[in-house]
Amino acid sequence: MLYKYLPFERHDILQNGLVRFTQPSDFNDPFELHPSFDLMSKADIAALPEAPRREGETGPTMRVLIPQTVQAILGALLPGLQQQIAGSEGAYSLDNNRMAQATFDSKFGILCLTEVPDSLLMWAHYAQNHAGLVLQFDESHQFFAPVSYEDQGFRLTQVEYSAQRPVLSYSTRNSPVVYYRKSPDWAYEREWRLIKPLSKASKVLEHPAYPRHLFALPPSAIQGVIVATFQYRRSRRRSLGDNMM
Repeated sequence: MLYKYLPFERHDILQNGLVRFTQPSDFNDPFELHPSFDLMSKADIAALPEAPRREGETGPTMRVLIPQTVQAILGALLPGLQQQIAGSEGAYSLDNNRMAQATFDSKFGILCLTEVPDSLLMWAHYAQNHAGLVLQFDESHQFFAPVSYEDQGFRLTQVEYSAQRPVLSYSTRNSPVVYYRKSPDWAYEREWRLIKPLSKASKVLEHPAYPRHLFALPPSAIQGVIVATFQYRRSRRRSLGDNMM
């Protein structure tokens, strides 16, 4: 079984059968999902055709940048470039990492789950000061079935905790690896992730920062609900001065 922590106000998930898949940039870890982005990787360069050599010519193998590759690079950068231009005033600099992140946000949403239903830290961080709900999911349900998008397969996957950032290029910009890697500092969450294209959302709610993309959640996918109503009251010692008028 897998679980999701929620504050009490999110009980609407049970009422309307809609659950949000969140854009990566709206996560609470500001350092997550920021891969190193190179326009072309060594593998991309090696796949280019070799430049013709003159007879007897020696030296490193040269490659030819063909029109199809240039078009693919521009196609990879265009969504993020358009968003960056729209949000700028006057001059701007091209930031490959920002453009890659914008591309991710425009296409995919993530549902974050955990193996642990009784973590004090997660009750504090993701519920509401140890009060809220934990939904229990049956991960074998059809709701968690793999999906395909732009020749990439996405399945319910366990997060890898590593200090090494993934390196992407124009040809691997949609690689799922970037979504399933987090800093070792978060290993206590024992997280699993389900990714779906935002274009498949059942409902979209406007929001100043990130639109809320909601997906239909069948009731049969939920196996149970854990409710916590913990209340913390701070005690105060009365001093001699408290008793004086």
